[in-house]
Amino acid sequence: MLPSAPPLPACLLKSYSMSNPCAPRQIYKKDDPEYGRPPKGSRTEQRGLAAQAHIQQEVKYLCEIIKSMGTKLDDSSTSTYEITFKQLFDFYTNISNKLVGILLRARKHGYIHFDNEHEVLFQGKHDHVKITLLQLPTN
Repeated sequence: MLPSAPPLPACLLKSYSMSNPCAPRQIYKKDDPEYGRPPKGSRTEQRGLAAQAHIQQEVKYLCEIIKSMGTKLDDSSTSTYEITFKQLFDFYTNISNKLVGILLRARKHGYIHFDNEHEVLFQGKHDHVKITLLQLPTN
């Protein structure tokens, strides 16, 4: 007959974390600014910040490509550039396969604009859609 294992403490049964299993956990409310965020100074926070910085660099590069390849619109107040999705897709596929995701991120931050009727752009179907560069990212 095999001996039975000793019972686990109750706090281990309720937690997936083994770093400090019996320490009381802070419970956040949904309106708390720390809700859904990794602990300050943790490796998870560092990875998240590094990923955000990388994506911001890709957005900046995309905006620079639109500026260099696009046609300048004749607006007296601002310098905006426009390019079709097909032109951008044909050039950008040699660089990255994440064009649509980067376009969505750039639109979310107000750097570019394309019609609101198109939530996501697809190759072939949306080749005619014009993408307008509104502003370049600052850093």
